[in-house]
Amino acid sequence: MSDEQNIRWSSPLSEQEVRKQTRLAEDFFTVYCNHIRITMSTVDFRLFVGETYPDAGGKLNIVENLSVAMTPEQAKATLDVLSGLVDNYEKSFGPIKRLPKAPPQPPKSEEPST
Repeated sequence: MSDEQNIRWSSPLSEQEVRKQTRLAEDFFTVYCNHIRITMSTVDFRLFVGETYPDAGGKLNIVENLSVAMTPEQAKATLDVLSGLVDNYEKSFGPIKRLPKAPPQPPKSEEPST
């Protein structure tokens, strides 16, 4: 299956309109991502994209390279598109393993007990 067959749209425009109107910016670039942190507010969702790697001592480092902000409507459209692409990927190549979830952090106490 080619990449072209896996394209889905999260735009109010038709597929043909998107193809006609889409171009890459002159300063377009790609960022590798194996870390993503997502926040939300009443007006937007923000994806902080980055990379994790261990240092020489084995400590995990996280470097966030960019932030993508989008409206709640665009976030939902993106979720639908990504979900469909993941389904297509798994039909073609088999199940994707889930990453382990971070262990829950203990609540921070206001003051140490005496």
